[in-house]
Amino acid sequence: GNQSDTVTIGVELATAATTRRGLYVAVTRGEQENLILVVTDGRGLDQARDILEGVLASDRADIPATTQRRELADTDRAPHRHQPTLEPRCRIPAWFEPLRTSVRDDLAAAQADAAADARQIPQLQADLVAATRRLAEANQACEPYRPALSAAYNAVQTAREHWWAANSREREAAKGRHRRAAHRDVEQTKQTLDDALLQRQRVEEIASPVTARRDQAAAAVRSLEISIIPTQQLIAISDHAERATWLHDLDQALDDWQHWANGRTVPEARLHQARSILEENSTPERPACAALANVLPPPTINTAQRPMARPHTPDRDIGIGIA
Repeated sequence: GNQSDTVTIGVELATAATTRRGLYVAVTRGEQENLILVVTDGRGLDQARDILEGVLASDRADIPATTQRRELADTDRAPHRHQPTLEPRCRIPAWFEPLRTSVRDDLAAAQADAAADARQIPQLQADLVAATRRLAEANQACEPYRPALSAAYNAVQTAREHWWAANSREREAAKGRHRRAAHRDVEQTKQTLDDALLQRQRVEEIASPVTARRDQAAAAVRSLEISIIPTQQLIAISDHAERATWLHDLDQALDDWQHWANGRTVPEARLHQARSILEENSTPERPACAALANVLPPPTINTAQRPMARPHTPDRDIGIGIA
C-alpha cells in the first residue's frame, strides 16, 4: 500500500517476518532519510544484523510451504556438508580436565592473594598517615595541660630527691640530738613527697581524657611503623603476583595443548611456548605436565637438514596415570 508514496522521512519497523521486497519498498519512500527499526529480544547490534541478513536472504512471502521446507532443510544441512572435519592428533586423557580445573582454582586463589597484597602496603601506609595525624591532634589537645603536668612532675621529682637526701643523712647521723633532727627531716620530706604525688594525681585525672587519647594514638603509630617492614618482607617472600603470572601461563599452555590435540591449528611459537611451560611445571605437584609436553612436536631446527617430526596419530595415548 505504500509502493507509490513519497515522504520526507521513511521509518520501517523490521522483524524476522519482514520480506526482502517489503524492506525495499520501506527504505525507498523517504526523500531525505530512511530509518530501519529492528525488533530484537535484546539490545545487541549483532542480533539486529542477523535479522536484517535474514530479511535480505528471504524472497516473496507467498512461496509455497513445500518449497520453504525444502530450502530450510538444505540450509540447515549446508554447514555440516561444508564444515571441515578436524582430526585429533592425540587422545585427551581423562585426568586432563581435573588438572586444568586445579590450575584454574589455584590461579583464582593466587590472583586474589596478589590483589590483597597490592592493597595491603598502601592501606598500612594510609593508616599510618591517619594515625600520625590523630597523634598530632592529640598532642595539640594536650598543650593546655602541659604546664600543670610539667610542674606536678617536677614537684614530685624534687620532693623525692629531698626525701632520699634526708634518709641518707639520717643513716649517717650519730645518736642523740642530730639523729632526732635527721629523723624529723625525713618525716617532713616524706610528707612533702606525698603531697606532691597527690597533686600530680589530681592534675593527671583532669588531663586524663586528652592524655589517654594521645597515648592511644602514639601506640597506634608505633604498631603501624613496626608492622610495615615485616609485611613488605612477607609479601616479597610469598610473591603471589609471580605465582599468579606463572599459573596464568600454565593455564594458557593447557588451552593451547587441548586445541592442538583436538586437531586445531596453533601457531608454532605458542606451541613451543606451551611445551616449555609444561616441562617447567612438571613437578611432584603436577607430574602430568611432563606427559602433555612429551607428545607435542619438538621445536623446529632452522638448518638445511631438519630432523623429521614425530608422527602423531589419532589413537595415540598419553602414558601416565593420574588418580
